[in-house]
Amino acid sequence: MPLLDAARGAIVITSSVHAVLGFAGFPAYAAAKGGVTALVRQLAVEYGGRIRVNAVAPGAVDTGLWVDAPAEYRAQTAARTPVGRIGEPEDIAAAIAFLGSEDAAFITGQTLVVDGGRSISAHE
Repeated sequence: MPLLDAARGAIVITSSVHAVLGFAGFPAYAAAKGGVTALVRQLAVEYGGRIRVNAVAPGAVDTGLWVDAPAEYRAQTAARTPVGRIGEPEDIAAAIAFLGSEDAAFITGQTLVVDGGRSISAHE
């Protein structure tokens, strides 16, 4: 922390869309990610303007967790997402890079949901 403080650095923590949306069958995971999101806000307050602390909350992203997902489920998930696809790891990396950059110098204590619009959509 002293090095981050001296450099006026940034911390970006990975949360999940589960922190802001309810999905049946995942209560413990949602609670854990909700705690992470609250921790981000608390750390942002604790470190004030010296160290920015933010989170990225990915939605469905094509990682190893999706390897065994049936094609039909993948297609349904993509159809429920306004951008029409499941995210790629690069989508999340870009958000993290932004929050860690000087372009985000006035952003702290926030959770950036990166889910292709799923969390703001009426899709069922």
